[in-house]
Amino acid sequence: MEDPVVDVVSFYMSNAKPAILNAQQQVFDALSIPLRQVCDSCSHSVFLTKTLQSQPASVEAVVFFDIDCVPLNDTVFWTLVRNAISEQSLVGCAQQANHVDSAKYWQWHGRLPRYRRLVEKLRRAVRHARGIPNPPYLNPLTYAGPCFMIIPMKSYRELGSPSLEVEPEEFDAAGRLTHEWLNAGKAVKLLWPTACELPKFRYGDVVGFGLGTTFDSFAYHAFESTHVKGSDSPERFIGRCNELIKSLRQA
Repeated sequence: MEDPVVDVVSFYMSNAKPAILNAQQQVFDALSIPLRQVCDSCSHSVFLTKTLQSQPASVEAVVFFDIDCVPLNDTVFWTLVRNAISEQSLVGCAQQANHVDSAKYWQWHGRLPRYRRLVEKLRRAVRHARGIPNPPYLNPLTYAGPCFMIIPMKSYRELGSPSLEVEPEEFDAAGRLTHEWLNAGKAVKLLWPTACELPKFRYGDVVGFGLGTTFDSFAYHAFESTHVKGSDSPERFIGRCNELIKSLRQA
């Protein structure tokens, strides 16, 4: 079977540790998956958009990886890519923009009349006493996150090449793309967590992903490796990459 024409890209900024870049590159080399690591001074979401909008017509799909995210299996990678192209489906790790949905909830709460706020406070207290989770989110969108994401270019262009930029009151990076993809009746395949070293972020009521999350036994994402001061995510990521490289060499 002829290999699809894909552009596999990982964005990073000047604050990324060289050891992180090296660890990611070694994993891709061990899996024989081509990777472009690109340093840019723009924001992540701006980079995603301009990378997509500058692709030549020959590219069938663009695959994004965060700099602290790696695939765990080359066969699964190429199967996902080929299926995404043949089905024109958007593929990505399942994420929710907790900060966006939480902010929406408290904005809504603040606009309520005083008696309604008291009723809401009582409702939450009763739920808490009964051990029922209190979701601080209103209709959160679970979207294909760009930590690992496959975008078929034919459908992307059919949608008018939309921006993947952050919209602070609505969407995190790439969130709108899932929204528009679904509204157009196109397929979206979400990869859900199958393991998580340090749960931190929520899917609605449930804390379901966080630092060192493996999605669908395929993509490992450390999270917070460059922008959270004092985080152990760089060491977490490098250690996982070293384990993976060792196992691949022994296979």
